[in-house]
Amino acid sequence: MHPQARRAVESHGLSAEIVVADNGSTDGSQAIAARLGARVVPVTEKSYGSALRGGIAAARGRYVIMGDADDSYPGDDAGRGGAPGQGRVGLGGGGLRRVGPARDHAPGDPRGHPSGDGHPDGVRQLLPEHPKHRSPSVALMTQNGELAPPLSSRLARYVHFDRINRPYLHWQVEQFLPYLGQRVLEIGCGVGGIINLLGHRELIYGLDVEADVLTYAAERFRGRPECRFALCDVTAGPSEWPLELQTQRFDSVICVNVLEHIDDDIAALRRMEQFLVPGGTLALLVPAHQALYGPYDKLDGHFRRYGKAHLQRLLRQTGLEPLRLRYFNSVGAAGWWVQYKLLRRSIHGEGQFGIMNRILPALRQLERVIPPPFGLSLVAVCHRGNNSSAEPMA
Repeated sequence: MHPQARRAVESHGLSAEIVVADNGSTDGSQAIAARLGARVVPVTEKSYGSALRGGIAAARGRYVIMGDADDSYPGDDAGRGGAPGQGRVGLGGGGLRRVGPARDHAPGDPRGHPSGDGHPDGVRQLLPEHPKHRSPSVALMTQNGELAPPLSSRLARYVHFDRINRPYLHWQVEQFLPYLGQRVLEIGCGVGGIINLLGHRELIYGLDVEADVLTYAAERFRGRPECRFALCDVTAGPSEWPLELQTQRFDSVICVNVLEHIDDDIAALRRMEQFLVPGGTLALLVPAHQALYGPYDKLDGHFRRYGKAHLQRLLRQTGLEPLRLRYFNSVGAAGWWVQYKLLRRSIHGEGQFGIMNRILPALRQLERVIPPPFGLSLVAVCHRGNNSSAEPMA
């Protein structure tokens, strides 16, 4: 951390993260920043103001100290002006100023957000600073067997979530395994929970927009050369994607609980179509039923939930042809309605995961025999038609 920024943080007794807003640097500094522990946030709109706004919007804390690498903003000024409150505070010019309310990401969520309040989601309970924290610390071992530096609390939250959610995630991935080929692309790979369940393939490529998450995933799978990772926003044009990615073609694309976080979901589906060879498979899982949309969806960054008819209308605007479309986890839908619609709660902690993990074996068997008429999620398996009009990647 910059010395002046460190003094400002320490003088107020705060913990902090470093957010680097990358506005298209080509000197490799993004990788250096990520390696040193910073969270790199790509900002596609090119301008100084856009970089500032992007960095501030991505911040997780109550206060934001912003500045340039050339010391044009003296970090020591952070102690002047302003007072702690419910909003975040940024350093600019002569002192502190309030900025918009903080938004929180759900684990593995690589997308932008609709408007929402700054309340933490329930998985925040897993963080060390939360009074209800009950989880062990998370650490990595280096290649020489030494203990790596502690993970940031945010990344530790992602890793812990991946562990406690594994049985349910395995059930989700089971819906797609018979349809996946040997060259698989995952949109929004997070810390690699789904990749860990795919088994050996010819190529597995994970995309995300958060550099620290990708750094963790790459380290996690460093012994598997078929696993590759790229910092990439799938909603951007192909010209902005890494060159290596532009030359790849995939027979399978998997996208689990990501599409709902993207404002222009049709454009995102068309991008996924571009990645696929003719006849390739899109494995898609999204939250179901707009009637279940509530405060937690908003805090979790969901623009919408989906019904069968809605998703079919979207797919008709692409060259993707649905082969399988069914609801998933009917019991979870009922519980969601009680928790987040009837009681309007905005907490989703370990208790809910524990309950689901206990009933999961029976529920899995039941839904194999009886397709549910409604569900917490909607599962879609689609093929790219041979007559698709999507522009090829390369």
